[in-house]
Amino acid sequence: MPVARCLKPSFVLDDNPVPDRAYGYRNELQMTTSVDFYLDFSCPWSYLALVRLRDATDRNAATINFKPVSVHLLLATENPDLQASRLSIHPAKAAWQKADLQLWARFWCLPLNLHSNWPFDALVPASAMIAAISAGK
Repeated sequence: MPVARCLKPSFVLDDNPVPDRAYGYRNELQMTTSVDFYLDFSCPWSYLALVRLRDATDRNAATINFKPVSVHLLLATENPDLQASRLSIHPAKAAWQKADLQLWARFWCLPLNLHSNWPFDALVPASAMIAAISAGK
């Protein structure tokens, strides 16, 4: 069985041409100027990701294309057990999920306080965002 090798980015290859399949271009690293961000307004992970994503896009002069989704509707078909609380039905795993979320928030030095009615239906804010995007705002 062949051994897997790490692929280096083109700027590390010391004048060796990058294969046609790498990045889609020969000898050129293609940079994107925008990022599609799928988010749910009631999802604390979306909040944590957005703060970090804004930092990255600011540093790299990129823009964010917001794409609101409904985790509530996704869970209705994909994992109905998580729809009511978004936490595992197993108490130990649910406690771990809450603790893990708080650890990530602390790691990134971000405040995170789940609202008493979390998870809430994010249809209204998502619809408002879609309307604003459609209006070019």
